[in-house]
Amino acid sequence: MRKNAMEYLQRLTEAERNRIEKNQWNQVLQTGRWKEAGTIAITVSKYPEWSTYSYLESAWAQGKTVAVPKVDPLDKGMEFYEVGSYDHLKEGYKGIMEPDSSFCSPIHKTDIDLLFVPGLLFNYEGYRIGFGGGFYDRYLTDFFGATISVTSEAQLKQIIPLEAHDIPVQMVVTENRTIRIF
Repeated sequence: MRKNAMEYLQRLTEAERNRIEKNQWNQVLQTGRWKEAGTIAITVSKYPEWSTYSYLESAWAQGKTVAVPKVDPLDKGMEFYEVGSYDHLKEGYKGIMEPDSSFCSPIHKTDIDLLFVPGLLFNYEGYRIGFGGGFYDRYLTDFFGATISVTSEAQLKQIIPLEAHDIPVQMVVTENRTIRIF
């Protein structure tokens, strides 16, 4: 399933991707969770993921605190750091842009108002199949803030395989709708 989802993302034309991402972005910015959040935590996307650049730029423009993850591949841990601009990023694990911890301050989980959780496939109950690293599964075990995932209608499935440690997100946003789970 993971492979098919990646292939779907890679097959999208630039025009299709731009249309879907614009609609996703508009949906997210209309949610109360986005509007109320003072601090958002979000990855810096890497192709073929859905772009997060519009969210980063909107958050900075709106005066929100932006937290970006830095992972430790050895213990599969993840910590978020405040990032004020793209200049505060450097290439990290698997070529993903991460905070430069030499001048970015850590953000505690309890200070994150809205956590964007990436994934490849989702069901209607907010469960997801991620990219395979397990970083977010571990992080979510003791995260109690609001969670949101951005995906496309094509990546929503009635049934996906679940594991005992899976934790659903509270909201799934597609190009056409916002699904509030809880």
